[in-house]
Amino acid sequence: PSRINNHEIEDIFGGDEIMILIFETDDVLNPQTLKRIKSIRKGLNKLDEVGQIMSLFDVKNLKGEGGMLVSESFLDVIPQTEEEIESLRKDLSESNMAKNIVVSEDFTLATIILSLGNDVKDEEIVSKVESIISENPGNEKVYFGGLPYLKSVIAGEIAGDMKRLMIIGLVIMLIMLYIFLR
Repeated sequence: PSRINNHEIEDIFGGDEIMILIFETDDVLNPQTLKRIKSIRKGLNKLDEVGQIMSLFDVKNLKGEGGMLVSESFLDVIPQTEEEIESLRKDLSESNMAKNIVVSEDFTLATIILSLGNDVKDEEIVSKVESIISENPGNEKVYFGGLPYLKSVIAGEIAGDMKRLMIIGLVIMLIMLYIFLR
């Protein structure tokens, strides 16, 4: 019964596989970086394998105003002026929903967190995500994280290691046979 409930929850809220993209630059709030993150986020949203996405463009700013709880997006429009950027920086710094989750405290890192379905093939999703990133070039360094990425990298490394080890093993066996059977 609990496994069935788990599958139903995954169908509603997405799978438990998570992939993380980390963008590193001097200031993630500069307009060019924000445009790149928004464009990549838009491309990722089109992928069938991606359930939910959390980025600077998805996190809500919760505030109490006039005895009511108000929920609004931090980024409806990409800030262009220094005043707008500093206002956004202040709002993000004060938010527990954003600080150290989708943006670092020093604003040099920003993340896009992807919730993936359980039937996703790791190599396929990593390839699609890398393709979207390459279609949206920029000056930011992009790092990958999460189990799908690690499984994809490890699978590729194991295949290469197996080839090398097979050759080394055969050479050692031939040397040993030559030594013992001369």
